[in-house]
Amino acid sequence: MVVAALCAATLGAGTAHAADPPSTVCNIGDSRIGESSGLAVSVKHPGVLYTQNDSGNTPDIFAVDAATCQTRAVLRVAGATNTDWEAIAMGKDEQGRPALYVGDIGDNLSSRGDLKIYRFVEPDTLADGNVTPTVYSVAYADGKHDAETMMIDPRDNRVYIASKILFGTGSSSVYQGPAALSTSGTNTFTRVGASALTGTDGAFAPDGRSFTVRDYNNAYVYTAPGTLLTQFALPSVSQGESLTYTADGKALLVGSEGANSPLWKVPLPPEAIPPGGGGAPTVANPGAQTSPVGQPVSLQLQVTGSPAPTCTASGLPAGLSVSPGCLVSGTPTTAGTSTVMVTATNSAGSASSSFTWTIGQGGPGGGQVSVVNPGNQSSRFNQKVSLKISATPSQSGATLTYAASGLPFGLSLNSSTGQITGTAWGVGTAQVTVTVTDSAGKSGTASFTWAVTWF
Repeated sequence: MVVAALCAATLGAGTAHAADPPSTVCNIGDSRIGESSGLAVSVKHPGVLYTQNDSGNTPDIFAVDAATCQTRAVLRVAGATNTDWEAIAMGKDEQGRPALYVGDIGDNLSSRGDLKIYRFVEPDTLADGNVTPTVYSVAYADGKHDAETMMIDPRDNRVYIASKILFGTGSSSVYQGPAALSTSGTNTFTRVGASALTGTDGAFAPDGRSFTVRDYNNAYVYTAPGTLLTQFALPSVSQGESLTYTADGKALLVGSEGANSPLWKVPLPPEAIPPGGGGAPTVANPGAQTSPVGQPVSLQLQVTGSPAPTCTASGLPAGLSVSPGCLVSGTPTTAGTSTVMVTATNSAGSASSSFTWTIGQGGPGGGQVSVVNPGNQSSRFNQKVSLKISATPSQSGATLTYAASGLPFGLSLNSSTGQITGTAWGVGTAQVTVTVTDSAGKSGTASFTWAVTWF
């Protein structure tokens, strides 16, 4: 952690200019977040970012709404000490579940012998509480270094750390961790190339073909350690120490330490995207699902990527399967609740999303109205919306009536058809609950978020 912004040395590539100007998304007003020193995009909760304070603060991770900067939850890392938490990144655990990695790697005097990485599985629900980490000890093969940048390659889950030189010339270094981190002994990181001199944060692009390291003024985009693709200026802030990519890989989200610090969205210039390759997959979370035993299911998962990804799934209820084209179908045979993980894969990488699926007993609607959860939704300001809510009555022939609470301003639900329409005006993230009641007096609900952004 430092108290002044310094310019990093130019590493030989021409400065690029973004096609679209940066824009302020929101300001982090939570007084508990005064030294935001990292950003990571949630996998399980679209529209959520994770951040942390650096040296000497509480061992907490803050889940922040990416549209409003409001704190959604505070996760206390049980048993951990925040000596100097300078980095956070999203990766996976041994089972392929989304997991957050927190880098206790700050070492201003290059003297620490207790560097650590904490890892914990991303929670299925956002609520204040403790998380239990796996702890890894870390060291460098060539001695001790200060560092504020930790990145995870989404293609193989390998961890990289970029060192930082506050006063000096030349370049800092990128260090590669073992193929898999181990809780036994020390994980030795080996130098594999050069990095920006005064790097304060960094992240891999979602497709893994490039990564960006920032300093206090600029972003440096690399196709490999020491291979600079381009650099460009970042918005001027008091002390820029956080950076991540948006989920689609088309822009950076960058932030700063300080009270009421701004979150900026910085579109990537064309020069910052490596030529060739394809688009990394994305999987839209369909939200919690409910179905009765014996009723056929058909859920088309919303997946993007080029070339077209193929899907696999774990944890599906008995009787259901997923096709390579990402269609979940079949007839549930056993009541209960399962946690489902869907993974989409193509040559550019992979992406996963998880949700619960509850199977109820008996009857056309299992003795209740079964509502198909449409999943978390997102729209742009002034965008027209049309979304059909599907439901099955508790008994054959019963008619359905639809109602909703929490819809973004400008949207409404047709009580007879279940169609949500209108033009989204209220910027922010709303918690929507749809209730469907049939003429037999039974009802069912589905809850999901609806984020409305400016762009």
